[in-house]
Amino acid sequence: LNDVKQLAIETPLVNLKQDFNMLFLRPKGKLAYPWGSVYLNKQNRLFDLTTLAFMEFCKKYQLNFTLSQNEPVDHFSLMLVALIHCMELDEAEENTSLNDFNESLCEHPETDRAATLLKLHLLPWSGRFLSLVVENSESKFYGAAPQLSQILLEQLKQDYQISLEPVVLYK
Repeated sequence: LNDVKQLAIETPLVNLKQDFNMLFLRPKGKLAYPWGSVYLNKQNRLFDLTTLAFMEFCKKYQLNFTLSQNEPVDHFSLMLVALIHCMELDEAEENTSLNDFNESLCEHPETDRAATLLKLHLLPWSGRFLSLVVENSESKFYGAAPQLSQILLEQLKQDYQISLEPVVLYK
């Protein structure tokens, strides 16, 4: 973590901006698309069925995002925000059910939100996205930051004992 912080400090801002633009904003084709639908759709389209499935997941658990532009919600960073929220909800629900024996208050605990999000919506494609960021980054900063995400996601996969079904990635 200190290495990433040091890289952010040492790398000129203009280089970080250039790298960011090449990776995520370039109009002629981004080098690392941060939306899951691009990897999971044969035509690499945004707003595909996987986006709709994640939108349904968010709706079911009242995860609302207000986006400034008309972008798909299956964005890597939005999924991380949703994951943190799901983890907090799961933990609060687990604590409530452990501390309160009144069945009516917690008849149907849904303490698998985070695992479901990881297994169905984030882990199937995020490894590919993160590896593309590492491979295509010109600055060492954008090469190192995704490695932290990879470590975190791998640890969560182990913690939640998630086994993934193989999926075809198209990008």
